Amino acid sequence: MDLDTFLTDYVGVSGIDELIESNEEDNANNAVYSLVAQAVAEDAGIFVKDEDLDDFFIANTGSSDYSYYEEELGLPYLMQLTLQQKVIDFIIKNAVLL
Repeated sequence: MDLDTFLTDYVGVSGIDELIESNEEDNANNAVYSLVAQAVAEDAGIFVKDEDLDDFFIANTGSSDYSYYEEELGLPYLMQLTLQQKVIDFIIKNAVLL
């Protein structure tokens, strides 16, 4: 099966151009979110340690074994997810209600 057939039959778009166009806004929003999270992390001195990954997966899957996710998604992606959660936790902890 070629890419265009896959996109038409399984994704519901006519081709790669329509796929890109239909996801453009979401992709831009995700990029901005990631950049803002990274900036907050750098400014606040937030970083991800091994035990942070364990804690993230215990909270979200009930297990500290993330080997399957690491194999499927890669360690850098898992670290980014964990960093984003730590940034959210930091913002909640330090928020001042007016």
